[in-house]
Amino acid sequence: MAGLVASAAPLRNFGIATIVIAAIALVAAFIPLLSIPAGALGLIAMAIGIMCLVRDPGFNSLALVGTLLSSAAVSAAVIMTIVRAG
Repeated sequence: MAGLVASAAPLRNFGIATIVIAAIALVAAFIPLLSIPAGALGLIAMAIGIMCLVRDPGFNSLALVGTLLSSAAVSAAVIMTIVRAG
């Protein structure tokens, strides 16, 4: 039982990191020269969030929120890149 509690703390930290990275990517997606790097940053956050969701034996709400936020960041980056190109 103590092993599960000790291993859940680093995954919670990765969940918080996912939220922070995804929030930065979402804000940067609306800045003209940062849309493409923001999309890449959003993909990195999405990979970290999915890794947290797969490796956590319980429900990790922070990783879920971060993954959803990173998917919004990637979507916004793609849309803003298309809008600015056309």
